[in-house]
Amino acid sequence: MSMNSIAGYTDIHTHILPGVDDGSSSVEETMQMLTAAYDEGVRTIFATPHYIPGRRNAGVEHLQEIYERICREAETVLPDLNIYLGNEIYYKDNVVNDIKSRRALTLAGTDYLLVEFSTRSEFNKIFQAVRSVTEAGYRPIIAHMERYGCLYKKERLIEDLMDAGAYIQINTESLVGNFLDRQAAFCRKLLEEGYVSFLGSDCHDNSLRKPLMRQALSKLEKTSCGEQIRKIMTENVAALLENKWIR
Repeated sequence: MSMNSIAGYTDIHTHILPGVDDGSSSVEETMQMLTAAYDEGVRTIFATPHYIPGRRNAGVEHLQEIYERICREAETVLPDLNIYLGNEIYYKDNVVNDIKSRRALTLAGTDYLLVEFSTRSEFNKIFQAVRSVTEAGYRPIIAHMERYGCLYKKERLIEDLMDAGAYIQINTESLVGNFLDRQAAFCRKLLEEGYVSFLGSDCHDNSLRKPLMRQALSKLEKTSCGEQIRKIMTENVAALLENKWIR
């Protein structure tokens, strides 16, 4: 599969907005990150700053102002890069109220939202969270699913979450590793077998946690994972942006 068949990757999970969480610290760093993402083949990117209920989070108006500034800055040097706004929402009880009141943002104003949990969460808590979010009319995407110990090598439990209405996102960095890397092998298996609906770099800076896309996917595109990568980057992304169900 060639890059042209995808016409640009989509990074659904980043911390590129400056000064709003533990991601980019400045406009200059943000532009470096966006340029690095662009060089990695990314043409659509979601800014998803952390939202943690009960904490001091950047307000929506503030996020919107910074987002619009970054869009203007990027347009001058990366005119074909599409940037969207959302949050990475840490799940706690009653967080749905924050989403409904727009204190926490869905992705690009759709019904899709990026939700994360404690890495020590038990499966039942994640499952009930998915039920709560879907019953409220939203479509939860579980952020960096590979981090949750209760789901490691538990495909049946992952299927239960998907049946309950969840979508799965894994970090591209988690796909990288040699043949002895068990987590990377597990992530590649999930990708190949169609469990993964979205991919993201979860980048926080341009050094230790930088945007990573082409480096992680270029070799996999030539394997049995290739068709799933194409579906993720074309059909799934289009469905999200059009606020439609993913088939």
